[in-house]
Amino acid sequence: MDRLTSDIHSLLNKDLVKELHKRNIYTVIDLIKAIQVDRKVVEKISKLHLREIVDLNKFLLKKYGPCAENAFEHYQRIILQSAILQTGIGCLDKLLDGGLFTGYIYEICGLPSSGKTFLCLSLARHILTTTKDQVYYIDTKHDFSATAFRHMLADSKDQAAEILSRLLVVRVHSRPEFLNTLFSIKKILRVKQTSKLLIIDSLPALYFLNGNHTENNSFLNYTVNILNYLVNECNLVILVTNLITLWSDGDIKKVDVMKERISCGGYWANVPNARIKLKRKHETCIVNLTKAVKAIPPNCECELKFTSQGFV
Repeated sequence: MDRLTSDIHSLLNKDLVKELHKRNIYTVIDLIKAIQVDRKVVEKISKLHLREIVDLNKFLLKKYGPCAENAFEHYQRIILQSAILQTGIGCLDKLLDGGLFTGYIYEICGLPSSGKTFLCLSLARHILTTTKDQVYYIDTKHDFSATAFRHMLADSKDQAAEILSRLLVVRVHSRPEFLNTLFSIKKILRVKQTSKLLIIDSLPALYFLNGNHTENNSFLNYTVNILNYLVNECNLVILVTNLITLWSDGDIKKVDVMKERISCGGYWANVPNARIKLKRKHETCIVNLTKAVKAIPPNCECELKFTSQGFV
């Protein structure tokens, strides 16, 4: 599912790509579908001749269409590229059966100020200080602080500048900008595997931009498709932070009884392969594994301590 850009084909100039985006045609698949469903509409939007549209369609199908792959070779490639990223937090690694598995989406959820962002920064710090890999960090809340992260590198002062250069932070302000960022990351990783960790902090900040359920679900669908591609084809670990909210059923007799609800709707609830729930408790944080890559262990809870250099 490649993003439509002007460098794909000579007929797709920048003005035409902008017009297609205005009509919610963002990807190659969207354009192929539009041509098949109503070619005349595409002809009117693009002002291309019928023959040019047919040639463009053939080119896109040939370049981006599915191709058969030997199942055994595919399996061998996955095994060679698979890895387990240790979090650097002993009890959390034990809870996750060794660490974070490439090829999976992990959700970190909790009430506001429960430590979700701090856990993401702690994991990023460990990966950056123990490997030479890059870490992608998509900041949708606009609260990432390079100064605060540098303080977490107090024991690596001599290498702080080099470590920070491998933390690739992208601050996004809109859904199209977010999706474009994901496509850019995909394009980079298809050329060279420079990273195994992508952090999205946070999804609700984009999901709640408007109250149109159709647009929200369409956005989630696009997001899930590209995230699944990244974990499966680029062998990434993707961490997504999500918000837990408290709701009352409206029963006057049970006004003090509040129910927890995970944001982004029922569709998203089934997307993550594992869900890590955080609960703040004074200077510590209780971690509960509510959904696991494999079976949930009997002891699915551990306690983390806040320190200046991250969770321990």
